[in-house]
Amino acid sequence: MELDELKNILIDCNKQLDENNWREVERTLNCNIPFDLKEFYNRYNGGKVKGDLFLMNINGKKQIKIRYFIPVKYNKICHDALDSTMEGKTLIQRSNPTLGTDELITGVTWNGDRICVNAKTGIVMFYPVIGFNNDDFVYGTPIFISDSFHEFFSMLQYEPEELDNSLFEEERTSKKKLYIEDSANQLSSKDWLEFEKSINFSFPATMKKFYK
Repeated sequence: MELDELKNILIDCNKQLDENNWREVERTLNCNIPFDLKEFYNRYNGGKVKGDLFLMNINGKKQIKIRYFIPVKYNKICHDALDSTMEGKTLIQRSNPTLGTDELITGVTWNGDRICVNAKTGIVMFYPVIGFNNDDFVYGTPIFISDSFHEFFSMLQYEPEELDNSLFEEERTSKKKLYIEDSANQLSSKDWLEFEKSINFSFPATMKKFYK
């Protein structure tokens, strides 16, 4: 997969980082962000995956399915909460003995596992979640994925969401009548006249027929 292909795959991307932001992140984490990882985040500052973004295992099955990439410093959905960014999650997890202290947490799978990039070597590792301890994740033995984030990205495969056409067909051919609960009192002709006069607007006949 190429970076350009993510344009229509990632949704809810966050605010891009400028050079001052990157300096702050590297100072906070006391490391240099690998070039290829920074290149990715300069294009897409995190985001949820629309469809299936995954790695295949040697048996031809989907081994790792990525749910979302964690934004570096900003997360508009979570109001930039510390544990909702790569910067914050990495700081928090550094006290976790089952996760390496040099690991940058960049991705999360549908099972809650972590995709991490080592700040010193640039290699990408997969950390499976195997349990909890005092409300913190316990990770199993890390699994090597690739020598770099660029290589990791080239290994990814994508399948778009499948639309269930049977639902549309059922709706199109359904003979069931519309039923609405908790409907309010119906308007009289006088009510309609007063309402239209108050807003200086005449409603279409089909719309009035529905509400009647």
